[in-house]
Amino acid sequence: MTPTAPVSDELLASLEDQYRGIEVDAALLAHLRRRLDRSELAYAEPPKPILGGTESWIFGFRLAHAPGGWDAPLVLRLARDDRSLDLRFEGAVQNAVASQGFSAPRVLAVDDEGGELGRPFLVMERLPGAAGPGGLFQRRDAGPGALLLAVPRLVTLLPRLQARALLQLHALDPEPLLAGLDAAGVPRERIRLETRLEQLEADADELRHPGLTALVHWLRVKRPPEPGRPSICHGDFHAFNLLFEPGRLSGVIDWTSVRVADPALDLGVVRAQLQISQLPVARIPGPLVHAVQMRVLRAFEREYARTRPVATRLLAYYEMLPCASAVARMLRYGSHPDREPLVELAWEHPRAFRRLVRRVFATSGVRLDLEPRREG
Repeated sequence: MTPTAPVSDELLASLEDQYRGIEVDAALLAHLRRRLDRSELAYAEPPKPILGGTESWIFGFRLAHAPGGWDAPLVLRLARDDRSLDLRFEGAVQNAVASQGFSAPRVLAVDDEGGELGRPFLVMERLPGAAGPGGLFQRRDAGPGALLLAVPRLVTLLPRLQARALLQLHALDPEPLLAGLDAAGVPRERIRLETRLEQLEADADELRHPGLTALVHWLRVKRPPEPGRPSICHGDFHAFNLLFEPGRLSGVIDWTSVRVADPALDLGVVRAQLQISQLPVARIPGPLVHAVQMRVLRAFEREYARTRPVATRLLAYYEMLPCASAVARMLRYGSHPDREPLVELAWEHPRAFRRLVRRVFATSGVRLDLEPRREG
């Protein structure tokens, strides 16, 4: 996400604030000079924050006098805490899907110790494009008029590109991913749906909220049987994890939630994101933004179903997974300053909160008794 993206001032300020005091230029260069054995290594473009990460600080940079593979635009993901296993997981996943021709950034290095940076990190390719649907259009003006004029094309082009990308991902062979996890020392349990359910059960036990407990119990009892042919599922497939250039999707990022499961998992995530959340688009009325989200959702589901139909009951079940995760986040973090700003504003906006409560009750019969974030 860039400062020119049409997001709310509140979200932009919150994202920018997370980078205050974070300096990586000298430490990163010293580390890479040692790692690549190139004392002449320098920056062609010094590290610059890429706003939008919630579990890591993300910087784009480019090296001069670098060996092959390191002389292209690059991205540094610097963990905010000890997430070395997560970074090795990301590296294995991204390289496995990229090796099969999918547009994911190849990971060049994962460092558990962090060397001069003092924290675990990874370095990967920087694919072209901008995160979010605004990258589809050649418009420098992000004002309300330009955004509204882009809506007809957006609701036609965006869902088609999203559906085709997911169909391509779901057709990949999971075996290279499993082999990559083994080579990286990452337990295969990390990609099982069972592991996610166990985590939600642990959250419910810890947080002791009756609504979350009932919803997680419903997810356990109603869990569909394992598919005959499971697929690689991204697990967090929304527009701000997609890179766009004018007229095309150029890459998919943020692979931390990958599972090998029923492909309906990804469709449930898309449905929950678009049907419930309230994307914080600057200077555009919320109801209009949500109406566009719903048009995109309907077109996306039609496009995907032309190639791979999915049972409605599966969509309903997998839609409840991100809903349960959202409830757990709300209960865990409350007004804590370390909460994730994009998640907070998209899912805890009062309109989104009301939709979440209604949708969970309509699907599972569970009543949620939670306090919404106050509208400011």
